[in-house]
Amino acid sequence: MTMESDIVPPYRRTRSRGRSRRICRQFDRSPASNKLQVPGTSKLWERRSLPHAHDTRRCEARCRVIGMTVPFQSTTASNANPLSIPESVMNRHLFSITSIASLTALTAISLAGLAATQDTKPAPKPATAPAVVATPTASAEGVRAYNVDDIHSSAMFRVLHAGAGQFWGRFNGIAGTFTLADDASKSAFSITVDVASVDTSVDQLDGHLKGADFFNVAEFPTMSFSSRSTTSSSTGVLEISGDLTLHGVTKPVTAVGEITGVSDMSGTARAGVEVVFTIKRSDFGMNYGVAKGMLGDSVRILVNIEGVQAK
Repeated sequence: MTMESDIVPPYRRTRSRGRSRRICRQFDRSPASNKLQVPGTSKLWERRSLPHAHDTRRCEARCRVIGMTVPFQSTTASNANPLSIPESVMNRHLFSITSIASLTALTAISLAGLAATQDTKPAPKPATAPAVVATPTASAEGVRAYNVDDIHSSAMFRVLHAGAGQFWGRFNGIAGTFTLADDASKSAFSITVDVASVDTSVDQLDGHLKGADFFNVAEFPTMSFSSRSTTSSSTGVLEISGDLTLHGVTKPVTAVGEITGVSDMSGTARAGVEVVFTIKRSDFGMNYGVAKGMLGDSVRILVNIEGVQAK
C-alpha cells in the first residue's frame, strides 16, 4: 500500500508551487502523456498516479523529476499526437524564425543597395587591342614564302616514242622554295629535282635513263630551275622565266602556269603552283635516239609543287 509520505508532496506544499501548477496544466493539455519536458529547461517530469481522480480545478497531482534530457523527446501513449510541441517551445521557435527572417530581409536590402551603387559606377574602358605584327613570311608587300612539300609535289615528263605514242615518266624527288606576292613580279621560284628518282614503273628502263645515254646521274645528280622574272596576266596566267640546269648545261626557259590554290584547310597555310614548259634534249647534250627518230627531241615537262608557308 502506498503511503502519503511516500509520494512527493502536493504542489501547495512545495517552494515551486507556481511552476508545479504550470506543469500540471501542461499535463491537462496532454492527458494521455505520462512524461513531460519542463518548458524552458531540460528537466523531464513524470506524472505520479493518485488514489483519487485528477481535478483540473484543484490540482492534487503529484509529479517528480525523473531525469534530464537534451534534446527533449516526449514519451506519449499510443493515441497521443507525436507531433505535439509545448506552446512555450513553439513560441520560442517562432521568435527565432522571425528574427532570422528579419535579418535575412535586412541583408537582402543592404546587398540590393550595394548593387545599385555599383551599377552607377562608369563602365570600365575596353582593353586596347594589341597591334597586329606582320609575320616574317608575310611582309607589308604581301610576299609569302613557302617550302616545297616533296610528298605532294612532282615533276613529270613526256616524250614521243617511235614516232607514235607519248611516253610518260616522272621524278619523285623534288625540293625547293618559292614566294608568292600580290605583285606577281615579286614572286620567285627555286626548285631542285633529284634526277636519280626517275620513275617509269619499269626497272630496266629506269636503269637506262639513269645511265650515260640520258641523265648520267653519277655525274649530274640534279636538275634545277631558278626564276629571273614572273608576270601574271589579267586571267591569272603566270609566265615564269628562268634558268634550267640539266645534264651539266644551263639554258633559259619560260614556263607557263597558274596558282592552283591557297589554303589553310589542314591547319597550315599552303599554296600550289603548276607550270609546264618544253625543252629540246639535244640542247642539253642528250642525243640518244634523236637521229633515228626512235625518241623525240622535244620533251614536255610538267611541274606541280605544293608549298607549306615558312614560319
